[in-house]
Formats: sequence, C-alpha cells, structure tokens
Amino acid sequence: MTVLGVPKWKRIVMYMAVRWFGRGMYGKERKYCECIVTDDEIKRLEAWKRYGVLVNQVNTASPVWPEQPA
Repeated sequence: MTVLGVPKWKRIVMYMAVRWFGRGMYGKERKYCECIVTDDEIKRLEAWKRYGVLVNQVNTASPVWPEQPA
C-alpha cells in the first residue's frame, strides 16, 4: 500500500531509521509515516543515517569518531 506515493516498505525503513538514529526527533517519525515531514526534517534524518553508517565503520582499535549531526 502506498500513502502519497510512498510505499509501505519505505515508510517502515524510514520509521526504523528515525527510531534508531533520530535522537531528539520524537514525533517526527510519526510525521514521516504520515507523509507530513518537512524537507528540513528529511535532511536531518538523512544526516543521522549517514552518521550511523560512519559510526559503524569506526576502527575501534584507534577510533576517530565522526561528528554528530545537530
């Protein structure tokens, strides 16, 4: 099922990404699932997703941590 052209699987993936990486974004996950999220909020979500990937790639033997998104 799609809502405003966004397939259900994509809404679920974005919902989970917000839950895992979107500190301080409570409520925005629901807005995204309801397809009423703003462009700024999408950019913030994408930044948190990138941050999550970069953190996952950190060499723990000599960690250099990426800068956390605002």
